[in-house]
Amino acid sequence: MRLSTAVAVLILAVCATIGWRGQDAVRHLRGERQALVAEATALGLAVDGAAVAAGDQTRHRRAARPTVDREAEVRDFVRELLALLKDLKAGQGDAPNESALARITDMVERIYQLDAGQVQMLLDKIRTSPGIDDEARRNVIGFAIVSLADSHPEAAVAVYDAAQDLFTGENTRARRDVAAKVLGTWAAVDPMAALEWMRKTGARDAELVTDATKRTLIAGVARKNPGLAFQLIDELDLKDSGEAVRQIVGTARTPADQRAMLDVLRGLADGYEGMEALGAQMAGQGYDATIAWLSAAQPTLAEILWLTKGLDYPQTKTDSGKWMEWMGDHLPQDKVDHKVMVLMADWTTRDYQAAGGWLANTPDGPAKQAAVVGYAKTVAPYDPATAAQWVETLPAGGTRQALLQQVNAEWNRMDPAAAAAFAKKHGFVP
Repeated sequence: MRLSTAVAVLILAVCATIGWRGQDAVRHLRGERQALVAEATALGLAVDGAAVAAGDQTRHRRAARPTVDREAEVRDFVRELLALLKDLKAGQGDAPNESALARITDMVERIYQLDAGQVQMLLDKIRTSPGIDDEARRNVIGFAIVSLADSHPEAAVAVYDAAQDLFTGENTRARRDVAAKVLGTWAAVDPMAALEWMRKTGARDAELVTDATKRTLIAGVARKNPGLAFQLIDELDLKDSGEAVRQIVGTARTPADQRAMLDVLRGLADGYEGMEALGAQMAGQGYDATIAWLSAAQPTLAEILWLTKGLDYPQTKTDSGKWMEWMGDHLPQDKVDHKVMVLMADWTTRDYQAAGGWLANTPDGPAKQAAVVGYAKTVAPYDPATAAQWVETLPAGGTRQALLQQVNAEWNRMDPAAAAAFAKKHGFVP
């Protein structure tokens, strides 16, 4: 199982187009190498560990050198890249080629180490190298630009502008993806410069400035100035403003940043949509941490309703029971029922045993009654007998009666005799 040239190009393409930071790409490729070694060992196949050790030693020697011939380093990189692609194209054996993956990892690490001048040299050399095809040429330069943007976004933009001939014709997506990643990084450092560059570039290349590009820019701005980021949603005329709001809110990662984000949202005329996104994000960090944050933030009732509007099982998970009890204690009754029923139904669908266990161990109260409705409606099509037992715990009234009849209808499909007995017990005609 050798890596083909296409696989090598694909690895570099992934790094370039999904916006991995250079160090993340290196960690991923090292993980791939380890997994490949483990798989080969398990299959009883020999692995060229010497090549791995040699690669590691090479990296250590490079890091230890007090001076570097920058141009020679780029020449060496291009020569070794061409040799790697040639070897991969020629090799089609059956044994896992771990050393090839080690060489690719080394290429990625070395791209990440290049400075702005060296990336420009790389562009100049790789553009005219006959031993590399257009796709590989584009992907190597694309990843080099994205990696450079981590530390020198303005310099990365300059290289990107100089590399336009590599991203022409049918390569609009690659051009757009690389530009978006660079824009997002630059916007976090100098929002106005990044915005001006996007506008100028968009004037000559309309395909570049899509809603996705605009959202990436806005998310970058939000890391430095969330208030300005919200302002740009209207200025840039986004088609899907909701996604942009979620991306802005998503840049607030720490409790302090999330508190600052809440303060920004409080100052907006339409900040409640952002509060919904912020609440869902907070809930995903765990019940205890979120409750502590809410206590410190002291939101109004209107803000609480928005902060909890987006709560659902993907955020609450094993804390779902705690959240339902909290909502029963802190929200108006007319808001509790629907929220709890929906959350309980989702929890039951995903883990009916845990949801049923919580019901069995929770004292009666408004939140539990709403949870019983959500639970019974969800399990009735599969286990009407259990659903019936829970419905019978509800107080008399229209909700209980309607649910009794719904459970009976499900039961009748599976066991007409049991359904008839149940209907007779509760005094209604099935």
